[in-house]
Amino acid sequence: MEPDDNEIRCQIMWQLKQDKKYDEIADHVLTCCLDCITNPRKQFGGREMLFPDAPPPWIKMPESEKSDPQAWRKYQKRQVHQQMTPEEFDDFLIESDFGDERMCHEIAKFKRIERVEAWIVLRELRKKQRERRLEAEKIAREIKKRETDEKREAEKLKKMDEKLKIQEKKQQKDDEKQEYLDKIHELEEVLGVAAEPKEGPSLEPGELVVEPRRHQKVYNVKNSMPWAPSPYDVLCSEHRSTIPHQQQKRMNAMYSNLMYFGEFQHTSNRRELKDIRAATETEYDTLVASALEHAKNEACHPLDVVDERKIQKCLDLFKNREPPPGENLQFTFKDPVYIVENVDAADGIRGLNQALVPKIEKLLRKGVWNDVLTLPDISQKCPILNIEDSSTPPPKVKLLDDALAASYIAENPTVTLMADATTICHLLTPNWESRDYDYTIPCVVREENLPGVGWRKVVVLSKPMPSGRITKASIQRKSLKRALRSQFLLKKSPKIAEKPVVPDAIEVEPTTTSEAPAEARGATDFLDDILTEMATKKSKKEAKNEEKIPENQRKSTYQYGIFRIGDARLLVRSNAPYGVNEPGEKKHAFLHHSSQRAQAQAHMVTFEPRIEYLPNGGAMDLGAPEWCWNFTKAVLKMSDSHILYRTSYRLDHILQIDALTMKVDVQEPPPGAFGLLSARCVMLEKLINRLETLNFGEYMIVHEANKPLTVIPQCERGGVTIEAMRITGNEVQSSSDTAAGDSFFYGFSPDLPFQWQIIQGRAPRMLLAKDSPLANNLPTKQNFNKIQWHKSQVKRKYEQYSAEREDEKRNRTLDLDDPNISADFTNPAMIPVKFERKFYPPRVRGRRGGRGRSGGRGGGRGRERDGGSRGRGGRGGRGNSGNEPPVADIV
Repeated sequence: MEPDDNEIRCQIMWQLKQDKKYDEIADHVLTCCLDCITNPRKQFGGREMLFPDAPPPWIKMPESEKSDPQAWRKYQKRQVHQQMTPEEFDDFLIESDFGDERMCHEIAKFKRIERVEAWIVLRELRKKQRERRLEAEKIAREIKKRETDEKREAEKLKKMDEKLKIQEKKQQKDDEKQEYLDKIHELEEVLGVAAEPKEGPSLEPGELVVEPRRHQKVYNVKNSMPWAPSPYDVLCSEHRSTIPHQQQKRMNAMYSNLMYFGEFQHTSNRRELKDIRAATETEYDTLVASALEHAKNEACHPLDVVDERKIQKCLDLFKNREPPPGENLQFTFKDPVYIVENVDAADGIRGLNQALVPKIEKLLRKGVWNDVLTLPDISQKCPILNIEDSSTPPPKVKLLDDALAASYIAENPTVTLMADATTICHLLTPNWESRDYDYTIPCVVREENLPGVGWRKVVVLSKPMPSGRITKASIQRKSLKRALRSQFLLKKSPKIAEKPVVPDAIEVEPTTTSEAPAEARGATDFLDDILTEMATKKSKKEAKNEEKIPENQRKSTYQYGIFRIGDARLLVRSNAPYGVNEPGEKKHAFLHHSSQRAQAQAHMVTFEPRIEYLPNGGAMDLGAPEWCWNFTKAVLKMSDSHILYRTSYRLDHILQIDALTMKVDVQEPPPGAFGLLSARCVMLEKLINRLETLNFGEYMIVHEANKPLTVIPQCERGGVTIEAMRITGNEVQSSSDTAAGDSFFYGFSPDLPFQWQIIQGRAPRMLLAKDSPLANNLPTKQNFNKIQWHKSQVKRKYEQYSAEREDEKRNRTLDLDDPNISADFTNPAMIPVKFERKFYPPRVRGRRGGRGRSGGRGGGRGRERDGGSRGRGGRGGRGNSGNEPPVADIV
């Protein structure tokens, strides 16, 4: 089929093709014929013109592909055919910069219309093009004007901000210096090494001169912000974390969901956090080493920061647990009745189902009312108020005098022993750094005539009495617990027990069955009779039980229950758990039941303090003994949740409210915790079985560090009295000396951030991020060195003061008339003796000098009589005169 004349662009090329003169075709192409080169794709249909038999020579092909024509296709340019829609074509022309001739040609070619119609379409497109251009110019002018105004305002604000930043930075530096110096001065007062005020304006070398604070407008009130470590206490200030600031803030958001809701928002969060912690293991090791070194360099070790007032008040409160002073009991350590050897903790116990723990068997009586525990808003500053003036707890009914407990013993013949929850917690938990003291537990085995039962043996364990020794960290924890009770525990009034009143509508006159057939009585009357009878029986039973309770215990918060430890059973008296009041915006969701369930039963909690000795490093993990203590407290008090108030070692601020650590179904316990608790339960089971076989009398259970539990009997004379067991101020030990190195540190918690870490965007176990805003506000090296000099001066004074106190303890005069003293006086080292050669006066004729008379308060002075020489006596002693042999002074 011959092509039309319109389709033939070049007659010469068409004729050469017909004649198949290919060489001449190539020569014709090289002449750059316009008719041929204007549309080569239409002429050749996309086929290769210059190199039809192989790719171009500049393409390097493998030897295996040179002989394969099919492999050449991948070196050819692929044909891409894309058809535009009419709307896209119009937008293309409007956005293009074609002239009228070119645009008319493109319109006619694409839309396949005549050129006359194409010019009409062209005019419409030019109108749209102009409208778009004018609109774009208008937007550009507005943007430019707005940018100019913003730039002008930004320059003004920038100048003002620069001035404010300079002033604020200077003021902040001065405030930080002054605040840190104030803390050092407060620490000096606590430790008792505060320097006396000097006269004159002379300064020690290196002492800071801080200008008085000027009044300035404050935007963020620092007094209402949560506690945060000073910039001078930032750990590893020269190191930076590999995790960026935004990523650490995201990690804190994950931890917040876990703290307040008991679970992560996404299941993949736990795995992600685990991978991040594995990648930053070296950072964590650096942080731990720096935190421990910082604690050692403090003027006083965090375990020993406690003043004399707290020590004395704590020792005075211990006397409330002693028996009445009139009994004058004595106990002998020479012939112990029974020794409970320590049981090694079993390995491999990881779950609650495998462990031997105390279990409630029967609840005998709930508390009459429950106090309310307030959980403060941790997003604000949470200071501990009036820790020095915290109220002394009112005297409680001792278990020996508890008639209600004796009545419950009578009702349960399988139970012989009764004790308080605190006593069982002491026996089930070994010492740890915050509760490290020896104690004795008075034990009374007596025979009581119980109503309805007769004569029966009853074993009563009183509360533990600290004796022998105690550490300063233990006094820290005792003082903190008393302050938290006084500040956050709201005492509620007891509930008034009212007898149920039977309404008139339920009262039914007695009738015989013959007078009122069963068919005549409705179902409602039958149910009303049953409810009336049940209410009457219940009211009579409650009234009868209420009459048994003594008047002074009817409004008590004590609750009683029978617990089982292995095969042993005992009656435990404990304080009732507390209700929860959480006034802050963010609430712990798992501490509040739903509205339907809350009407039936409220969520009850217990709490314990947790002292943070390294608060600038993060929250510390619990050790196995402390975890066992908290777990046992929650079990014996029958609470739903156990809360830890994590507080700074200075006992001034609450750092975090931790309701997550003791949540066994979410958090894993410390390694070996269940094994340790199981071993202590075995020991307690043996002790209970042994105590139930003792003869009637009074005994003492003695617990000493690194020694087995011992039961000693009472003796008439020659024993140790209660006064001798009492702890004195000289027996308070430094915890940093008793603790072996860094044994108080169990690692930083990976899932619990402090509030200051959340605010600063610093994840637990992480160093400071490179792009953290705090990295630019660290103190200069010069200021840091000056602060370190002041800290070293305080540390030197405290070490000197401690050494003087220890010398006084060692060299104090022994009271040889004390009947409770027990020492080997044949050993010369017990009583230091210093021999001094006395002055011998010259011998004169006549009568020897007489005895000198004792003087006043300053000492005696011998008088000269009959030629004797005057002598001087000791304090309240006699004066020596004449020729007397040398004596030895006991110092």
